Amino acid sequence: MTKKSIIGAFNIKEFGEKKFNNDDVMKIIVKILKRYDIVLCQEVHLSEELIKQLVDKVSTSSIPYSYVSSQPIGRSSYKERYLYLYRSNKWNVLENYAIEKFCNKISRVPYVVRFQNLKKTYIRITLVGCHTHPDNAYDEIKALVNNVYKDIKAKLEKKDRFSFLFNVFYCFGSSCISSNDNEPIIIMGDFNASGSYLNKTKQTELDKILKNNDLMWGIGHSSDTTVASKCNAYDRFVFEIKNKERWIGNTRIFKFDKKLNDKKLSTSVSDHYPIEFELKLDIA
Repeated sequence: MTKKSIIGAFNIKEFGEKKFNNDDVMKIIVKILKRYDIVLCQEVHLSEELIKQLVDKVSTSSIPYSYVSSQPIGRSSYKERYLYLYRSNKWNVLENYAIEKFCNKISRVPYVVRFQNLKKTYIRITLVGCHTHPDNAYDEIKALVNNVYKDIKAKLEKKDRFSFLFNVFYCFGSSCISSNDNEPIIIMGDFNASGSYLNKTKQTELDKILKNNDLMWGIGHSSDTTVASKCNAYDRFVFEIKNKERWIGNTRIFKFDKKLNDKKLSTSVSDHYPIEFELKLDIA
């Protein structure tokens, strides 16, 4: 049986104290979050104390969760946190940071978290969470590819060169942690990449930009990631083509409202569906 971790991204609409105190809504949100080994949450307006309470709600004695969170991010008066919840018995955080150097290009700058698998320490993954501004979706997605991705990739290549030299000069025997020159980088989140925010012409232009950078969409243009009646693929993954087959299994949209049969309750949870993919762990 293939070993895998399920990784998700979920825009939990206006996730603040009011929603947190709604027991019916929170039961559904907690159940959704428990699906994932790692999940990026967006539109988070919770205090640090409420985030800790959320982690407690999601955790059990056998499946503990931890978190890393950005500070409230945004150029305007509207700001939101990026929040990553992760199973602390499976994953460890190596580093996390907001990429402030591109704040002139992206309204809510990306929040990057690099994870390492606890059992297979050579398995590492870099997740780049971003919630683009709907009025500037095309330019911000373009910046995510041409600026943010290239910057992160260059940093990882530098770390990998250092790791290689360390192993050559200082590390002997089987106790050394092997370097992984194909550590996947996943860009993920609500990109507003559809509908009136990103027409077909702009989508086609982005297709070319991704291809020129050896990247691909993980969620297609014809997909539906919204709870609303209209079909729009706002939420996306961007995968590296060279790493797609090696690291990425099934990619899905979790339509949580199908089992609720309660439209009002569904829309109270969010106007977005979570998106998710399987990360393969059977890597030699």
